Amino acid sequence: MSNITSSKEQGIAHILILLAALGLIVFILISQSADFKDKLFGTLFPKPSSFAQNQDEDLIPDQYIVVLQDNVNPSDEAGKAQSAYGIQMLHTYTHALTGFAFKGSAKAAEALKNNPNVKFISQDRKVYLQQTNYLLPSGIDRVEADKNPTAKIDGIDERVNINVAIIDTGIFATQPDLNIKGGVNCSTDTTQTPPYNDGYGHGTAVAGIAGAIDNDSGVVGVAPGVNLWAVRVLDNQGTGAVSNVICGVDFVTGTRTDTDLTNDIAVANMSLGYYGSDDNNCGNIDGDPLHRAICQAVGKGVVMVAAAGNHLTNLDSARTFVPAAYGEVITVAGINDSDGKSGGLGPLSFSGPDDYMACGSSYGSDVDIAAPCAGMYSTTFNCDSGVCLPNYERLTSGTSFAAPHVTGAVVLYITQEGGHLATDASQVAFIRNVIKSPQYGWNVAESDPNGYNPDGYTDTTNFPTYNHPPLLFLPNPQAPALPPPNSATPIPSPTSTPGSSSVTFSNITATNITTTSATITWTTNVPSTSKVEYGTSRRNINLSTPENTNLVTSHSMTLTNLKKNANYYFRVVSKNSVGSEAKSPVNTFKTKR
Repeated sequence: MSNITSSKEQGIAHILILLAALGLIVFILISQSADFKDKLFGTLFPKPSSFAQNQDEDLIPDQYIVVLQDNVNPSDEAGKAQSAYGIQMLHTYTHALTGFAFKGSAKAAEALKNNPNVKFISQDRKVYLQQTNYLLPSGIDRVEADKNPTAKIDGIDERVNINVAIIDTGIFATQPDLNIKGGVNCSTDTTQTPPYNDGYGHGTAVAGIAGAIDNDSGVVGVAPGVNLWAVRVLDNQGTGAVSNVICGVDFVTGTRTDTDLTNDIAVANMSLGYYGSDDNNCGNIDGDPLHRAICQAVGKGVVMVAAAGNHLTNLDSARTFVPAAYGEVITVAGINDSDGKSGGLGPLSFSGPDDYMACGSSYGSDVDIAAPCAGMYSTTFNCDSGVCLPNYERLTSGTSFAAPHVTGAVVLYITQEGGHLATDASQVAFIRNVIKSPQYGWNVAESDPNGYNPDGYTDTTNFPTYNHPPLLFLPNPQAPALPPPNSATPIPSPTSTPGSSSVTFSNITATNITTTSATITWTTNVPSTSKVEYGTSRRNINLSTPENTNLVTSHSMTLTNLKKNANYYFRVVSKNSVGSEAKSPVNTFKTKR
């Protein structure tokens, strides 16, 4: 992208610098003039290192999030704090977590830490987007949602009756190609009517990829006509704070606890984020209020989908990008697609070669799946009195636009399974495993003929832990039934397919545990190879046994040279006779003292 200077850019220079530090890539509105595009575009491609180096600059001065003990009334505590310290209240949280956010002095925050009703206090941070006539967008075509029998993409308006939240900049309220049911404004901006209206465009574009209506105009989404809820947490410049995002998650969680059964949000898309980490304990160790809120939402059955981020960041690192690094969300990386087809034969685009990893996508074991992130069309917010000519736009690149493909896929799974919403974290984990595991046809491996080139811009020297996530692929998936709530969530057994030789696991166990060793045993449905990947962190499984290439169904591998009295996380890996590899979910054991 070229460096372009304009008066409009100078007026928002501070915002653009912050956005550049997080790899934001704005989209192009094709309905605008070339001059407008030049003014909208700026120097928004960052150096990958700038994101990590400037993390403390994202802290918001004199703005804090207070997480209270669960049995405390947040309104009462907020009122007491307001009276005692003269603070300005920003949000009160009652569903996703118990607490409040305020603007006030560091001295007030320090004093509140001594309150026995306070669990912890976190300084607020800035949050950023991850965007870097009838029309079938190339991304929808590439994942073959148009061939999915549940989506029924055929130009006839038959809507998918599931509620989806777009936690973003809002959704343009009069966009005719979107089925908007309502929303909430958690941002600091109050200029829009209705308050959840999109004044920036990003949320409207994300919503269109997830669920634009299948009719004779505009574009179509993965889950056509899905019920959309505009959860506006970012302002007209595409920026906001963690406290705003928590307000949005709180709203989403509230739909699963109120008495209105028609507004229950099943899936929430989060194409945004900030610098943070995953403590593997829902934020209770490192004092992360957003992580705690997301865990509460997942505990109520909300499937959370997050963009991986555009920073070439290893999500397994101690300090990385959240919510993408949280283990409770489905994390989506991006590939470039310029022609809506596999094979890498499409033209070179601004995002690079066709069918390569792209969009500066973050990587690591936290990434669950990939989807197209560049060059597709989606719905626009640039309408006059609800008239959008055209009512779609062409986007540039960003994992922001990969995530809603997967959000739509989760909706298709829920619909195909019978419309049963998850009600607890175990069922959400089940759905996540179905979407990212190879057995059920919701994705293909990068090495599949319908896959992609994993190399892209990466190399093994600079990115030694780079993984190759499967690619979303939707022509004919299976939808196994949800297990009962509060149940264990191993990879479920797929419906048998004649001639299928996909590897599935059972009876994964850690035995013979000593201070320095453990034996991992498991069984597979077909003769397969044996290997165990392991490490001392769920997000950094960086060790591996040698692969035993003998094809067996009863497997046993011994881990040695372990640390005593340490928690270890592991997954088993097996390949069948044709080389198709499967990995289990992560399990854990602790060595003896």
